[in-house]
Amino acid sequence: MGFKLFNIEFYFSYFWFCFLALIFITDKTGLAYLIFLAAFLHEAGHLIAMCLLKSKPKSIKFGLGSINIYGNVSFCDFHDFLIEFSGPLLNFIFFLGFLLIFKIVKYKILIYFSAVNLIFCCFNLLPVLNLDGGDILKFILNKFLSVRICDIILKTLTVLILTAFIFYGFYACFKSSNYGIVITGIYLLIIAVLTENKKKR
Repeated sequence: MGFKLFNIEFYFSYFWFCFLALIFITDKTGLAYLIFLAAFLHEAGHLIAMCLLKSKPKSIKFGLGSINIYGNVSFCDFHDFLIEFSGPLLNFIFFLGFLLIFKIVKYKILIYFSAVNLIFCCFNLLPVLNLDGGDILKFILNKFLSVRICDIILKTLTVLILTAFIFYGFYACFKSSNYGIVITGIYLLIIAVLTENKKKR
């Protein structure tokens, strides 16, 4: 289902709502709502950069646990780099901002939201396919290496990092019964495989 607002098309997949329900049901920390707020701030960072770089988004799609923004082709790779980096950057700014506010107003929710933004920033900078870090690394490697070598490096890093992520998730399950990390790792691995299969078609 979808609608159009400010000449931007919004699409919502039913899987998006299923993913939300799954995360909130399995979350044992009570911080799921802060994570999703940080996620929207992250995407807002991308949108702001796109508008500043004259690459207005055409559509925003809410899929299986992901938000994809589609816009006009940027003028150069450096603009792509800035757009990808702007999401984690905004999370980092909110991390510092709420950390400073916590120094003045000692509310625990402030330090929690600050920490969530830092985690979200670092997570999205992981050099993994379909994350900002993977796209940023790809832009950098393409300056020095062939496309084939870049793909091999990125795929290898994706498998190694997500495998470690999933194993750590299972370890965390035994300690705290929190399945969020495992679900996230498996989800990213599946999306990476599906993305590669689409490229081969």
